[in-house]
Amino acid sequence: LMIEVFEVLKRQVLDTWKNSAVRDVEGRERLFMAVRIVEQVEGLLREFVTTGKFAAMQLEALRKGTTNEFH
Repeated sequence: LMIEVFEVLKRQVLDTWKNSAVRDVEGRERLFMAVRIVEQVEGLLREFVTTGKFAAMQLEALRKGTTNEFH
């Protein structure tokens, strides 16, 4: 599900970029940055899940009784 969400998000941003006006240089730059940020978030989340950091953060939060906060 997570993979699909990131793919849909990237596709939406790229479709918006493709349909942007040629003269909207600033808008296309922002869309480019959005794609890069989505890719970075996706990469970090994959790393956390793969290395078990995410699970460790969840366990620590449960131990502290703060299930909604991961510090």
